[in-house]
Amino acid sequence: MDTGKEDYQIADHIWAEIGEETTAAIANIPAAFVRVLGNITDDHSNFTAESWSFWIIYLAPTLLRGRFPNAKYHKHLCELVWIMKKTLQFTIRHADIDELEQQIANWVAKYEKYYYQYDESRLPACTLPPWGNLNKEVIYTAYLQQVVLWYDVQEEVSLSIQQDWSQLTTYETVFEDFLPNNDYVLQPPQVMTYEPDHNEQVKVALYIKQLIGGRQTVILAHLPTLMPLWKKVRIKNGRDSISTHSATRTSTKRRNSSYVRYELEYENHINGALRVVQLVQYGRLEKILVCLLSNNTQWLGLTGKTLLLALIRPCQTGGRDATKEETCYSRNLASIITDLQNVKGVVGRVESRGEWAIIDQRSNFAKPAFNGAGYNTDESEVE
Repeated sequence: MDTGKEDYQIADHIWAEIGEETTAAIANIPAAFVRVLGNITDDHSNFTAESWSFWIIYLAPTLLRGRFPNAKYHKHLCELVWIMKKTLQFTIRHADIDELEQQIANWVAKYEKYYYQYDESRLPACTLPPWGNLNKEVIYTAYLQQVVLWYDVQEEVSLSIQQDWSQLTTYETVFEDFLPNNDYVLQPPQVMTYEPDHNEQVKVALYIKQLIGGRQTVILAHLPTLMPLWKKVRIKNGRDSISTHSATRTSTKRRNSSYVRYELEYENHINGALRVVQLVQYGRLEKILVCLLSNNTQWLGLTGKTLLLALIRPCQTGGRDATKEETCYSRNLASIITDLQNVKGVVGRVESRGEWAIIDQRSNFAKPAFNGAGYNTDESEVE
């Protein structure tokens, strides 16, 4: 079918580039987000419903931006992404239903205008979703259920494979002295002794100064010269497994899970009132330092405390939230120190034409997922 009165076709050489970018993106997307994505241009056979959903929601807005002869087709695609995210939410307000209904109606009207073009000869453009795979899934699940009931093999045949992420795995450790709320658990490789360089010590001193005040030079002089170093950590409730950059760069075969979302709070005067504002940031987690402060009274409220500090190289994103809008960046800024508790989860990235976009799944909508037996969703999965 040709494009009729419209001009939405993407040239073959551009699709080839999009396919290569799709394949390359997987190295920078945590395995827990999605399985391996093939070349979308010539490898459709390996794309499951999960793959298509992830590609449309998280990759297409970036990979297809500026690719169409007319930007209206990309805008139309992004409107579909908004609808998909909205309809996948676990909860929705009654006030949102009318808006969603209107958005869907508008999207369909545009689709008919752009692709069907009110021409009966173009009816193939108005295809129905293929339900064949879903039908097979239902019938095969029914077969297994009958086998389980007939032969009483509930324990031998598991139809619901779910991992209890509140429990520690064999290789994980939690340090209650450091983390009273047990929100973070340590993953191998375990703690190692580390001597921060002068630049890192200065950043730690600056952070502590922001907490207790005082002179930065005095704080710097009294910091411990050796600090335990964490390389991998998991957020227990969020299930996110994060590898620091220092651990990730030792293997070229592992997915890169060193980019994180972190949130900072600061006070700002809004309409004459002092309010706490939350700033969403993204960056590469370089290292996790364990700073054990002495019992010296100079540390004030931090005397004898242990600080878990994240050394992060921020992405220049202008404070945008990737769960709400496309968030791109072209470079990383100078590293900073913040509390590990400010790190909220791991994020992925996709590169297109020299620019990176953040993939942030920290949202309140359901995510299509493959729950295959024995499937490992740890970020260290070798693809």
